[in-house]
Amino acid sequence: MTKEFEQPASPEKPKAYISFGGGGHDGEYMLNLEDCDHRSFIPQSLADQISAELGGEWDVSNRGTRIEVYYVDEYGHRDDEKVTAAIRKALGSQYDIEIIK
Repeated sequence: MTKEFEQPASPEKPKAYISFGGGGHDGEYMLNLEDCDHRSFIPQSLADQISAELGGEWDVSNRGTRIEVYYVDEYGHRDDEKVTAAIRKALGSQYDIEIIK
């Protein structure tokens, strides 16, 4: 009699939340990572990767517990596709990304 072995369930990936225009950040995108907080900051290398993907017309600031992104020439300008694609590329497959509308 053969016994089938179950594969262990893969652990859930932490979530990454992308939003635009949250309280006090009316013209900015914000990226929050579920597994980063005041004890575990977002690595600067992630902000650098996002910045490299977006180019010089976007400002990308790592605030430790969130990353803020805004268009330099026109505060409040939106390009959801471009910003989301840059963040997705920088994060790779380590996070489940949720867009907050």
